[in-house]
Amino acid sequence: MNQSRRMLGLGAVFAIASVLAAQAAIDVVPWRQLSDRNVSPLGRRLMRGNTRAWFHAESDHLIIHAAQEPLLSESAHEAQWCLMEIGRWLDLPALEKPVRVFVVKSSHDWARVMQAATHGGDGVAAHLAGEVFIRRVPDEEKRYVDLAHELVHARLYLAFGDRIPLWLDEGLAEYLGWRVAAAYYRQHRELHLVQEPAPVDEAQWMTWEQFFELRDYPDDPERNRIFYRQSYQVIRFLVERLGEEHLGPFVRQVIAGGQSAEQLLRDEWGWETVDWDEALTN
Repeated sequence: MNQSRRMLGLGAVFAIASVLAAQAAIDVVPWRQLSDRNVSPLGRRLMRGNTRAWFHAESDHLIIHAAQEPLLSESAHEAQWCLMEIGRWLDLPALEKPVRVFVVKSSHDWARVMQAATHGGDGVAAHLAGEVFIRRVPDEEKRYVDLAHELVHARLYLAFGDRIPLWLDEGLAEYLGWRVAAAYYRQHRELHLVQEPAPVDEAQWMTWEQFFELRDYPDDPERNRIFYRQSYQVIRFLVERLGEEHLGPFVRQVIAGGQSAEQLLRDEWGWETVDWDEALTN
């Protein structure tokens, strides 16, 4: 009985490995062979001390743990590709340690993640101190942008810690998460994602002083939705005006501190006027 289960497990590992090898330089390995097994207390609770029951894969940029084989084979290549695109977009320094992703199936385990998350978001994905947690269930309809969105948060956190302003952190996750996920699914799954954001009445937007000074997510769900949308609009506006190739340098300047985003655009980028309201008009 035990031998049959062991052989079945090895067969599954080999099957996943063959799929991933054809897609990206990410290897399926047993827990004991991972280069970094220093997971968070939450990660250990999810695996309940039985790391051999989970499936694991690793590359130079990523360590991913999944509760089931289909979840690993589905998510590993997507996460690896998205991480590389995020780094390219922002021209970020090389990671000193890989991003870690947990792909969770059960509702019980996901409840543990939501209890630990300081900002639960929409309840399907979360980032906590460089680790990404996402709930995916085989054969269930999924939200295509969630993984890329949280990977942006994780990549920024591992590069800059908690020095990144909230509007910039969320705006980049919203904008780049969408752009990167859309590119991945178009190129690798032949799916064309379509954005359909809910309309925002002009009176609902936050004042720019409120927006740039915000330190915590709004408690009110509708205000939180507006903040997310406004953050996206600002980053899109900056990309359209600065050009994609200049987004990374601008982000590093903002995080370095000393000047507001508006001051930087005037002093360092030669903008004569900075009218943030333009970001909300398209």
